[in-house]
Amino acid sequence: MQIVSLSVLSCLLLASAGCCTTKESAAPDACGAVAKCGDMTAEKIVAETEKAFVPGIKQQDLISAQMTMTVSGDKEDVDGAEQISITCKNPDKIRFMTRFPDKYLVKGWDGKTGWEYSSVTGYRLLQGAELDEIRFQGAYLAPGMRIYHVFPEVKLQGTAEVAGHNCWKLLMIPDKKFNSQNLIFYVDQKTYLLVKSEEYVDATSAAVQVETVFSDYKDIGGVMVSETMVNEVDGKIVEMKVSSMEWNVPVDDMFFSPPVSLNAKK
Repeated sequence: MQIVSLSVLSCLLLASAGCCTTKESAAPDACGAVAKCGDMTAEKIVAETEKAFVPGIKQQDLISAQMTMTVSGDKEDVDGAEQISITCKNPDKIRFMTRFPDKYLVKGWDGKTGWEYSSVTGYRLLQGAELDEIRFQGAYLAPGMRIYHVFPEVKLQGTAEVAGHNCWKLLMIPDKKFNSQNLIFYVDQKTYLLVKSEEYVDATSAAVQVETVFSDYKDIGGVMVSETMVNEVDGKIVEMKVSSMEWNVPVDDMFFSPPVSLNAKK
C-alpha cells in the first residue's frame, strides 16, 4: 500500500497549499534553449496557479487540514485498502491512516520523530529512507507551505496534452535536505489547476513510476480540491475519491507525536 499512499499525498500539494514565487534556472527544454515558452516562465505559471487554487481564502489563514478518501480498484492493485485519512498542520506535522478490512496502519511525523503503528505488528520508529519520506511529506503538505521552501527550483520543461488538456510541464526539484525524488506537474494552461503528476517511488526491488490524474475540482472552504484521483502504477489502476475535506480543524500537536514508549527508545 506504500505506493498508493505516496501518490495520494503527492496529489494534495497544490490543492492544500497553493503556490508562491520560485527560483528558476536556465535549462534546455522543448521550447528552446532555456526553460521558457514564449513569454511564459515557471515563475509566472506558479503565480497563476496560486490564484487558481486558493480563490477564496488567504494562504496564511490555512493552519491545518483533514482529508478522508475512499479507495477502489482490484483488491490486488490496492492491497485491500479501503480508506485513507490524512491530517496536516503547520509547519510540517503530518499523520495518515490507511484502513484495510482486517487491520489499519498509522504513520506520523511531529517535526522531530517519524513513527508507525500497525494493528498487527505494533509500533516502530521510522529510519533511513522511510524517515526522509515522511519528513518530506510533512513539509510538502503543510497548509501554509511555500513552494520555494520545499522546491528551490521549478523548471518549465515545455508543454504537453494530458487527458484532453493543454498543459504546462513543470519539473519540481526538492531541497536536497529531504533526499527526495523530483516530481513532474502538468498544469492546465487555461485554469492553472493540476491535471497530472508523475513521480518515482521505491518499491521492493526498484523505483517505479506513479502517475496520478486529477479531476472533479470543487471549491471547498475557498480552496480548489480535486475530488477524484486516478492512480496508475505498472498498469494497475486505483481510483480515490475525497469523501470529506476540512480546513483549520483544531488538532493538538500531540496528535502527531509517537507514544511515550517509542520516545524512550530513541
